[in-house]
Amino acid sequence: MIEFSTVLMIVAIFLVAALYSSVGHGSASGYLAVMAFVAIAPDVTRPTALLLNIFVASIAAFQFYRAKHFDWQIFLPFAAASVPMAFLGGMIHLPTAVYKLVLGVVLILAAIRLAINLKSKIEPREPKVWLAFLIGAILGFVSGLVGVGGGIF
Repeated sequence: MIEFSTVLMIVAIFLVAALYSSVGHGSASGYLAVMAFVAIAPDVTRPTALLLNIFVASIAAFQFYRAKHFDWQIFLPFAAASVPMAFLGGMIHLPTAVYKLVLGVVLILAAIRLAINLKSKIEPREPKVWLAFLIGAILGFVSGLVGVGGGIF
């Protein structure tokens, strides 16, 4: 028989996926939070969150592309740096206490950033390629280190 905590976790992960994907995010941060609450080991949470995140983010990316809200010229420099750096970050195995601390800081900073309204009167413009590459590399590494997608950043 399935334990109540398992059913609760599955329902929570489904709700997280539905809510995050409704705004175009992959929701790895939500999966990690749910799995941390039920004390699942980081060796299991990171790859699980990554796999779920790739699936949900791919659906969101496809929808943005279909709606013509996706620009390959802006995306490619970020992706070219972030993907290999995420792989590198994912190869690093932090001690559980350090991992939980780093994950907690990342999730808190992401929550604060999402809560702050940073509207600007300046018209957005395409970033410089070197800057997009640098930002992609940093965010990719941190994303791989803690097992979240870069969308929350």
